[in-house]
Amino acid sequence: FGLGNIISGSGHNFVLEADEYDGCFLGLLPCIAVITNVEWEHVDIFENEEAVKTIFRRFLKQIRVGGHLILCGDSIGAYTLLDHRKEGTLSDCSNCVQSSSELRSDSYRITTYGISSLNEWHASSVHPNSQGGSDYKLCHRGCPVADISLQIPGVHNVVNSLAVIATMITIFGDHRKIYELIDLVRFHLSNFRGVSRRFEMIGTIYGCHIFDDYAHHPTEVRAVLQAARQRFPYKDLLVVFQPHTYSRLEALKNEFATALSDADQVVVTKVQVSGRIILSFCNTYSY
Repeated sequence: FGLGNIISGSGHNFVLEADEYDGCFLGLLPCIAVITNVEWEHVDIFENEEAVKTIFRRFLKQIRVGGHLILCGDSIGAYTLLDHRKEGTLSDCSNCVQSSSELRSDSYRITTYGISSLNEWHASSVHPNSQGGSDYKLCHRGCPVADISLQIPGVHNVVNSLAVIATMITIFGDHRKIYELIDLVRFHLSNFRGVSRRFEMIGTIYGCHIFDDYAHHPTEVRAVLQAARQRFPYKDLLVVFQPHTYSRLEALKNEFATALSDADQVVVTKVQVSGRIILSFCNTYSY
């Protein structure tokens, strides 16, 4: 977004990234809610993953009547927010509906997306391309719709692009021909180069490519290492990892160890102390 993390436009839609930390997203009343994943991340706030799911279920009640929930059906945590579904994802739920377009709550429609073909919008034939990113075939309810090409690597970015497509069609699908809209979205996805601190290229030193990424959860670490392997399949992968907060490192240390094992060499630095912890300390011992 140029100089910051905000961009001002002139359209009728307002888009923001909401955060479950301390339940701050419960102040929103969205027309459209996109849930990409639900996992135990803020361990200083939530006792366990079930506590995270509980607050997300409260968030679902904030969606306006007639609104739309767009949810990653590949995510176990996200999919099980739907109380009438068994534990698992669309891909491993043997008694789920054949088309997720049939999923509805009492007040809003539900669309799922992901790699699994049981999602309403899904990706098939995912493979690396010459740009270092991914190509895939976009499918809707099992039917091929378009070929999508991304410059950015990683299966997680394929899934994220599906969320973008599903959201754009939800917003604008009634106002223009669907294939024209998909062509427009496909064009912008093919030119998207990523954002700051998400597999951001910093430079090259003695033939070593340096990237910066804010991954601070085991799932994110695993995703960015997979993306790095995809972009540079024949190079050694050296990782300098700075844990974020002592509480998260302690709670998820085994998961971090497993995720980092995908690298060839790993250096773990001092833990970055959260600004919230520093502020709490100052407030406690202020004079």
